[in-house]
Amino acid sequence: MGSSSSTSTSTSTTTSTSTTTTVPPYVECLANPALLDSSGLVNVTQNPVVYEGVYYSACGILYLISDFILTKNLTDASAHCCSRNMTLANFATVEELECFWNTILIKPYWNEDVISIWLAGLPTNESTATPYVTLTGTSYSITYQRNGAVMNPSKLSTELCLIGIPSSKGMDFAMSTCDILKQFMCETPLTRSLFPICPDCTAKANRVAAINPYVRMVNDSTPYKGVVFEAYKYLFKSCNNTYMVIESGLNWYESLQSCCELGFIPLMLESNTQRLCLANSTTSKLPVGTYWGGGANHGPLNENTYGWCGSSNKGLITDTNLWDSTQPNRPWSERCIAFILSESSSMAMHDYDCYMLAFPICLLV
Repeated sequence: MGSSSSTSTSTSTTTSTSTTTTVPPYVECLANPALLDSSGLVNVTQNPVVYEGVYYSACGILYLISDFILTKNLTDASAHCCSRNMTLANFATVEELECFWNTILIKPYWNEDVISIWLAGLPTNESTATPYVTLTGTSYSITYQRNGAVMNPSKLSTELCLIGIPSSKGMDFAMSTCDILKQFMCETPLTRSLFPICPDCTAKANRVAAINPYVRMVNDSTPYKGVVFEAYKYLFKSCNNTYMVIESGLNWYESLQSCCELGFIPLMLESNTQRLCLANSTTSKLPVGTYWGGGANHGPLNENTYGWCGSSNKGLITDTNLWDSTQPNRPWSERCIAFILSESSSMAMHDYDCYMLAFPICLLV
């Protein structure tokens, strides 16, 4: 009898909710194990839906932005996210929204002020825009804005569901009726560490043996091009390290192999101090130019995760001082790092098309 009473109370509550508000019912969030990897994260390398959309990662969050031909109403969009162990994106904090703007919203993928996408968000009260509640029942607040200006929704009696509209100032928020077909955005915390996929970097014994006598010839007073190993390969010592520059235009992959086979690694900077030393004409012998290093962001979800390839000491690149102030600006297409040394003794990292030609700079470790 107690069980029956409990069931009756639950039913009554559900009925009351559905008859006193026009907000769609909450979605039961069911993940599809076939779509997930062993860690419970959606398997982005085995996309089961043709033209489903694009997965991005930024600031510890994994996003799915649906393709323009995959549109759903709000309830179905939420169910799609749930099947991937994700929820509709909510941008519940200013920090998350700013991160999204700085890393993903700048992509040319967006046609600003033209597309609108479903986000998580239903007003809990028809007289106010805050607080909101997601379709899975989580409460949060949001600053409702349009083109950077805070505003209030005007049709909360009929337009009850939250949409995002990319604009030149970021993500704007507006309301819409819930049954319209739109693109949508899912999110979930990124529960595993990412590191760029790096090609093999293997030294060749015969090549190392061939260059070693030349390496021993290098000292602090050796001028640039003072020791030449084969054509266009110049050894010198600077900033307490031995370097080799190959003055032959190679792409990033060729550059990595050219360094590695001789027992060097592509340039990796362990500190901003090292960068400043190489840029200083009084402490460095490097001529002005564009050089390949070992930095890259290859692999799914790694657009915003750079690491040093070519060394067993792989490390993520976290020091923002190493970058030019305008960089990286195309991490989704320019997935390798080049160092540009200018006439003003300035040396900084730039994201660069991996198949462009530049001079490799190799570091002896």
